[in-house]
Amino acid sequence: MRILLIVTKAELGGAQSFVIDLAKQIREKGHEVSVALGDTGNAFEVLKNENIDTFTINNLARTKNPLRNLLYILEIKKLQDKKSFDIVHFNSSNALFGAIGIKLSKNKAKSVFTYHGLSVLDPNYKLNLLSKYIYRYFFSLMMKFIDRSVFVCRDNLEYIKSIGIKTKASVVYNGVNHLDFFPKEKALKKISKRIGANLENKFLLGSIGRLSYQKNYEFIISIFPKILKKYPNIALLIIGDGENEKSYRNLIKKNKLNDKVFLFGSAKDAYKYIPAFDLFTLVSRYEGMSITIIEALFAHVPILVSDVGGNKETLRMTDKQLFTLDSRDDFIHKLSNIHDSDKLQKTLRDVNFDFSEKFTTKKMTQGYLEIYKSLTEN
Repeated sequence: MRILLIVTKAELGGAQSFVIDLAKQIREKGHEVSVALGDTGNAFEVLKNENIDTFTINNLARTKNPLRNLLYILEIKKLQDKKSFDIVHFNSSNALFGAIGIKLSKNKAKSVFTYHGLSVLDPNYKLNLLSKYIYRYFFSLMMKFIDRSVFVCRDNLEYIKSIGIKTKASVVYNGVNHLDFFPKEKALKKISKRIGANLENKFLLGSIGRLSYQKNYEFIISIFPKILKKYPNIALLIIGDGENEKSYRNLIKKNKLNDKVFLFGSAKDAYKYIPAFDLFTLVSRYEGMSITIIEALFAHVPILVSDVGGNKETLRMTDKQLFTLDSRDDFIHKLSNIHDSDKLQKTLRDVNFDFSEKFTTKKMTQGYLEIYKSLTEN
């Protein structure tokens, strides 16, 4: 099969890492794969280094400009006219317009779209009601040009059905490749050196994510004084950057948490530090299938995350590792159970690591190849 993967931005992030991993695996399976991106960021360079054919689509961007979207549709039509792909797989909402170009091309292909989370469609996304209806209409319209939608978790699929968006759909869970973690002691030393604090005798609560509305870190920072009253030995480390960094630093200062809550900043291969965490946490308002949770499974650590999106599908022992979104009491109760029991910590580590085998890139790729094959055979 000749397969084209399309994603809007070329700066490395979740969707870009997904596309890179999928492209490499597809090629290993003997298929011809190319990737189209809207610019030439570091994901573009990674693909070039892997000798994967790449195309820059000049008018593919995060934009509401109808003229630019029209030009993008024409660019995709021209590319398909020239290259004649069998499958064109879209991986971002802005890229969806390209499905119109595929239908207009003289060379017919099957179009696939992956919902990497629901974003603006999620009920917890911060958006006024009118805008939500407009986006629902947009997705309902665009699904007419898509031959198969893929969801990264069943929860997202069921919600899309509940709001009336009709689409032929499958579920394929995200997966990760072999992960080269730092040993726990090395990770702790690297973290301590960067933040200028000794964490060796601390119970380290750790998280990886953008400092943004979605990740909801104001929740855990605001309840941390209450946690410290019960457990003075706990520290919180957040790896990532984003638009809310200044407000989070102000909140940390306001609550006098400068020696207890640490913003690490961005880090290349941030997952390497997870073994330093005594407990991995994610308090997001919404998620699809979180790659960082999957990484934490492989890192052999206990997990405590909000019960949103696909989180419950990523975990076993959900009664111990999920808490009700924005419930302070439930979070602290579940945290206490894990903190106070070495036996429970060991059980969760073992259960999580065993469950991680469900989320490999190999299994993810097999799921997509089965979809591609079924579409090209019909």
